[in-house]
Amino acid sequence: MKKIGKIFLGILFLLVGIFVLCMNEQKNIKDYKKLKEVSQKVTVVNPDAIYESNNDKFVKLAGPLELSNPITDSFSNIKVQAVKLYRKVEVYQWNEKIKNGNATYEKVWDEALVSSSSFLESEGHENPTEVSYYSELQYPDLVKIGNYILTSDLLNSLDYNAEILEYPDAIQLPEGFSLDGKYITNSVDKENPQIGDVRISYSYYYGTSLSILGKQINNGYLTKYEEKDQDLTKVVPGIQNVEVLLDETILANKDWNFIFRILGLISLCLSIAFLSDFLATVKGFRRVFRKFLKQYHILISFSFGILLSMFCISLSWIFYLFAFGLTLLLLSIGFLILLLYFIKVKL
Repeated sequence: MKKIGKIFLGILFLLVGIFVLCMNEQKNIKDYKKLKEVSQKVTVVNPDAIYESNNDKFVKLAGPLELSNPITDSFSNIKVQAVKLYRKVEVYQWNEKIKNGNATYEKVWDEALVSSSSFLESEGHENPTEVSYYSELQYPDLVKIGNYILTSDLLNSLDYNAEILEYPDAIQLPEGFSLDGKYITNSVDKENPQIGDVRISYSYYYGTSLSILGKQINNGYLTKYEEKDQDLTKVVPGIQNVEVLLDETILANKDWNFIFRILGLISLCLSIAFLSDFLATVKGFRRVFRKFLKQYHILISFSFGILLSMFCISLSWIFYLFAFGLTLLLLSIGFLILLLYFIKVKL
């Protein structure tokens, strides 16, 4: 690679690395500011004591669940003791795939009706336009924690944690339907379903306790809480303290923050690698220095890449968390002194 190319790439990776690290740390600082701000607003409430003064406030509630009744599905009349029950209705249909202008067709189970009127070859691939049964999300009449009533929009944020895999022998099904493992289907030949056949399965959420961040309304109802277009609602199984719930809600992208730090570090290491590789070819430097750069090329690239990363992160934080930023800055300076001492010894 020509010298000018090494200089260009070195500077490019240097700018990219600094930009990625600084923008990422600014996002981290913004999140931690939000965490501090929100933590001062949240009110931890007693499940058994409801106060009108907490209406429309951001509250944290935790405790054992109470269900008023089992959920009875209107299709199969099956009863499930659950917080919510989802009946999934799938239809056997044609699905079109187009590649390089050519259409291929396959038969699939799909919850949404697929319109065949827009197929390139609709003849012979007709799909049903309506069905007799549809998917449905169902709840008990009341779901409570203590004296608080949980609204359906709050419960909807819970992921399903169980499926109905077996059905009672006495289950009563509509005419034409029969059991097929976890499915209820109207397929005559279950191994060879026909277009328009239906199969039904069930998923549900069951738990004994919940921890919730939400909004108290109407003297005892708990619903979702949004602030400045940000949904701060959190519903998790078990009993959790407010700090854990806030961390999971506001600092939900911690993994991405770590990834961007790694990407910034890699970019800075590449920058030092290209620039040191260029310096090793400059005849104006002492021969022993150029030999040192070639011999310890990887070590220098990695070490100074880490050093620059530490400087970027520390300078970003020093104006928000002075103690943390200053500590990291002093560590960076100490690491720099150590690197310079190493270079002096080797030269």
